[in-house]
Amino acid sequence: ELSQYISDDKVMKTISLLNNTQYEMRKTNLPRVFIELAVFEMANILSENKEPIAQEITNVDETKETVYNDDIIEPTIVEQEHENTEEKFIDVRLIENILNNASKEKKLSIIMQWDGIRNTDINYANIEQILLDGQVEAVSTDNKMIISYEIESICASLYDIEVYDQAIYILQKALKERFEIIPLPRRIWDKLRDEYVEQYRKKIRYPKLTPINEPIIIKKPKDKYEFEPDYVKEAIDIFGEDIVKIK
Repeated sequence: ELSQYISDDKVMKTISLLNNTQYEMRKTNLPRVFIELAVFEMANILSENKEPIAQEITNVDETKETVYNDDIIEPTIVEQEHENTEEKFIDVRLIENILNNASKEKKLSIIMQWDGIRNTDINYANIEQILLDGQVEAVSTDNKMIISYEIESICASLYDIEVYDQAIYILQKALKERFEIIPLPRRIWDKLRDEYVEQYRKKIRYPKLTPINEPIIIKKPKDKYEFEPDYVKEAIDIFGEDIVKIK
């Protein structure tokens, strides 16, 4: 139905743009940059006339007699967010084990290599960024790692099994060793660290930490593109999944 509102000339320009973008993406290590540029160019093509594409889409929606307003949408969103979350409790004994068997050498080695995670695998650039947003706090002799996060939603994303497995893959590829990770909100980590240090200074060889009673709130992805950048989502909305392939 959109063909009633988009001219043949715009369609041809869009097809040409997609072909050129696909060609350029094959020659670069940063294909998503070309997707972003294509989105902007696409927006320019569609806005060449005085009526914006948003109005055209609105008109199409109106022909379907679909009504949208804040009173209807708002409660629906709240309900979906409630249904798409779960709680994850962290066993504090995992933290105790890492701290009791911490290796300063391993931690230093990882910190020195941390920036090298970037561009490890261009197909997982979003996962690389999730890791880089964190801070390595402790590493045990048996390759378990605590990573703290200032932004708790990023921390929680690593408790999604698919995201976690991809993060482990990136770490192994970048560090040449397999590591397990325990993501923690920084405020929780700071509290546990201070408690551990206080007990250690009292000559307690293996400190026992207070259980973590506060759960990690995990937002389940509503779709497989939940953690993709906004411009990638916009490209998928405009061009469709058949054209925009995200590995």
